[in-house]
Amino acid sequence: KPAAKRLRLSRNKKKTWRKLSRDVDNLLPEQTTAELIRRRSGGFFIDVGEPGQRRRQSRQQQQQAKVEGSGSSATSRILSGLRCHESLPSGAASAPAAESKRQKKFNSRPLDRLVKHAAAADQDKAAGPQTMDLWGSDPKPESSADTDIKDLVLHQMRCTRQAPVKRRFRTGTSSAPACPVPQPGASYNPSLADHEAMLAAATQSELVKESRAKRLHGQMERHFPGTAGAAAALAAANDKEMAAGLFESDSEGEGEGDDIVDKEVDDSTPSEPPPVAKSDQPAGRTSRKQNAEVRRQRAQAAELKRRKRQSVDLDRLTELSRQVGRSLAAGDRQRQARLAKRRERASGTKRLGRHRFEEPEAEFKLADELAPSLRQLRPEGDLFVDAVKSYQRRSMLEPRSRTAWRRKYPHKRYRKKGLEASADGEGK
Repeated sequence: KPAAKRLRLSRNKKKTWRKLSRDVDNLLPEQTTAELIRRRSGGFFIDVGEPGQRRRQSRQQQQQAKVEGSGSSATSRILSGLRCHESLPSGAASAPAAESKRQKKFNSRPLDRLVKHAAAADQDKAAGPQTMDLWGSDPKPESSADTDIKDLVLHQMRCTRQAPVKRRFRTGTSSAPACPVPQPGASYNPSLADHEAMLAAATQSELVKESRAKRLHGQMERHFPGTAGAAAALAAANDKEMAAGLFESDSEGEGEGDDIVDKEVDDSTPSEPPPVAKSDQPAGRTSRKQNAEVRRQRAQAAELKRRKRQSVDLDRLTELSRQVGRSLAAGDRQRQARLAKRRERASGTKRLGRHRFEEPEAEFKLADELAPSLRQLRPEGDLFVDAVKSYQRRSMLEPRSRTAWRRKYPHKRYRKKGLEASADGEGK
């Protein structure tokens, strides 16, 4: 509220002295009641704990309780042990900055995280080194994190009764590995069996190449005879040309005889019957009854045939069940084949451009070409070429081929001599 307007009165008047005495009389009772309320600090309290439980007190609170209990009031001594102000929030303005910093609670989350990671590392060390055979059939060992994730997924499925959606942030162009594992026979010190298996695979690939080359050579010889079949083709053509005019009369006689036989056959064959003329008159009552009887007999025969087939099928229930099982098995096989083809298509190489991706030839060495020691090994291959081939295999880079170099000849200009002579005569 705004302060009361001060009356400007002179000091030597009775009205001024009366006002001052009235203000003093009003102020003294207020100060007296304030002092009484301040002395009784334990008049109100909030107790949230159990009645028989005793809480710990700080040294400062204990000293304050002793000071308050030393008074003459019995009520203050009784209520001093209840710590009425302990549950009340302390204002930020009342506590200094240094004390508030000291009273700040310690955050134990980073420490707990460090302890958890240290315990997991100790557990992994206690499990021992995890080894994996690149060329073996042993499955990849699962870490503790993988097992925890699997347990979490199983718990989620058990609680929600629905499978979680697989998180797919990015789908690759191909599921093929970026760095495929080479054959075990390609190591620097392979075993005899692995090296022989690699040589057998290389031999098979060479045989496939040779068969393709032979097939292409045969197709070229068939369409465009070369030096190998030129002599035989010329001899056959010469014989045909030399025998072109022989046995001409016999062929003509044979042709006339054939014509006579054909004429006799044509005369002996009976002629086709003339088409039956359809009458436009409507069918009579007798013909309609006959047609209805024929339709009824056909329906009875079809019904009898259906019932007979149904009775036979009832007798063949075992065979029918086997047929159903075979059809279901065939459907499962087709489904598995489709899935396998889909997986193969996903891991295969797509056609991105005009050229098709060609798998590089497998590099191999014979038994006498292997280095006897590691000191004699020499770096072979090109990492850049391997990376480019890997990108092309995974459909991330378009396969390209080197363009053939073509020699460009300079343009020549030709001029007729007569044209030059006419030009010289006109100039003269």
